[in-house]
Formats: sequence, structure tokens, C-alpha cells
Amino acid sequence: MSDVTLFNSAQAVITDHKPTKHMRVTVIHKDIFPNSSHSCQICDTPLHMTRAIFTPSILAISLLFLATTADSDQFKSPDILILGDSQITFGAGPAYLSFFSNLRTKCALRVPSGQMTALKDLKTVAVIGVRSTALREWASRTRSKKADICDIDPNLRKNAGAFGTVNLKREKYVQMGIGSDFQFCKPDTSPLEAALHKDYYEPKLLVLSFLGNAANDWAGDPAVALSDVSRTIAQIPADMPCVFMTTAPTFQSAANALRLKSQQNIKAAFAKTGNRCVFVDGITRKSLRILTQDKRNFRIRESGEVKDPFHPTHQGAKRFLKSIQGSICKAIVKSRTKR
Repeated sequence: MSDVTLFNSAQAVITDHKPTKHMRVTVIHKDIFPNSSHSCQICDTPLHMTRAIFTPSILAISLLFLATTADSDQFKSPDILILGDSQITFGAGPAYLSFFSNLRTKCALRVPSGQMTALKDLKTVAVIGVRSTALREWASRTRSKKADICDIDPNLRKNAGAFGTVNLKREKYVQMGIGSDFQFCKPDTSPLEAALHKDYYEPKLLVLSFLGNAANDWAGDPAVALSDVSRTIAQIPADMPCVFMTTAPTFQSAANALRLKSQQNIKAAFAKTGNRCVFVDGITRKSLRILTQDKRNFRIRESGEVKDPFHPTHQGAKRFLKSIQGSICKAIVKSRTKR
């Protein structure tokens, strides 16, 4: 008996199988749409699967359905790709999308008129935030180190938030490795390498936004920060403009102190490696004041206490981005004109 795989009992991914009287078929109960390919796009991502028996005639129909889906599912790279962590997943995503979708308006008073042409062709935006991740996870090739990106959550079954040209269905959460927009999980390849290549994500501007999940490591050892930065920039195409911005302050003073130290070390790491990505300080006196002076920038309980001090709400994220608006605008222009 031969083994093949069917997605939702209707889409098949088969390589080098000849139909037999009966074939053992793995049915994956997920809405998975491979990216113009007849081979498995999930690769080393583990899945909970059930089995069923299908006849060759049903199999043929499934293959035809897959071919039609693949032909109609044409991926188009956004002009701006933003990769981040759970701040994007749990509140800040729509604010990032709105800000970067309106750069010409946001930056009009902060960038010399002669430099505004650097923003002219930045129109479409994709924002992806994967919880529990930082640079290390995105630049790691081993399955264990990129597990937070590529392993399917056993409870929620999804691990990220996505906004803009990706996730047009506007699902609340998505799973990396599933769907044509999220093919970041391939054997012996980092999520960054899987994403940033010809005929897939080729943005005119890459924005990386991280801090909290690596705060302890980066604050504790500058060498760790340097290693993470070196590995990351080696995987970004040489001609791709890049901005790195640290994420928003939290509502906890101790956490902010740690993140400020972490920000200093990761900024120094980018400087030591030639500032391949233009750096933007997310934690500043202004952003600290704005985010911590009003607890409504974070989720609150009915009692009025802050429920989640680490993830700004949509309104909090908007205020954060506005507080560092000038720095973001100048960094984007610099990243696109320094080559």
C-alpha cells in the first residue's frame, strides 16, 4: 500500500507515486494552499494527522483540484515586508500596517522634500508577527532553534498575526508554514532564507522589529547580540534596504530598564557590523513617557489594573509609532539612498 498526503480530503501532494487499488492517504485537517507546487510546502513542520483510505479515482480528482488551486494562487511580494514578534501579533499589527501604508503622509514634514522620492514606490505592505521570536529564531536553520516559528502550536494551532497583503481573509491568527504567504519553514534553511529570495519575498524595504524575547540575552552579553546580528544580516540580500527598530516599551519599569540595556547592545552590534540595517531606537524618553503615563495603552481588567503590560493595544501602538515617527522616516530614506 502506497502512502500519499491529502489536504482537507481534497488537495493532494504526491511525488513519484503510482495509483494502486488502494492507497493509504494521510488527511490533514487544515486549510493549506501550497505555493504553486505539487510537493509538500510544510516540510519539517509537525502536524497532528489522521488516516483514511481513498481510491485512485478520488485521488485523481484531488490532484486536479490541487493543480487548479496552484495555478490561481499567484504570490506577489509586497513593497514593504515587516517581520516582528508578539507585539505585532497581539495588538500592534494594524498600527504598523496603517503607519507604513501611509509613509508619504507620515514623513512629509520629517524628510526633506528632495528625499521624498525614496518613499514614492513603497505602496503595498505585509506585516507578520510571530510570538516568542527574535532575530535568532528567524536566522536559525536547525529545527529546534526555529521551532517557535515552524512548530504548530498544540493548543491554538496558530502562532502568528498577519496583516496587509498577507492574510487577506483577515483571520485573527495564522500559522507559519501553512499557506502561500508563510512558506518560511524548509529543512536546513532559516525562515529568513526561506522568505527572502527570488520569486518569493523581494521587498523594496525590509523592516525588522524585535526586542523583548531576546532582552535577557542581549542585555546580558554583547557578544550574543553581535552573533545574532551577524547571522541575520548575512542572510539578507545585499541589495535589499533594511531597517531594524526595537519594539515599544512595556508598562513595567523593571522590564523597560532591561530592554533599554538590550537596545544599547543590539544597536552597538549593528554598528560593529557596518549598520547593514539602519537602526531605530524604539525605547526613548518620549516613547517611555507616552506609553507608561496611560495604562489604557495596554489591556486592562475590569478592576482598572493592567492585564497585559508587555503588548500595547492598537491605540498604544499608534502612539508609540507616532513618538518615533521622525526616526523611522529618516531611517527608511537612509536605507534606500545609501547604496
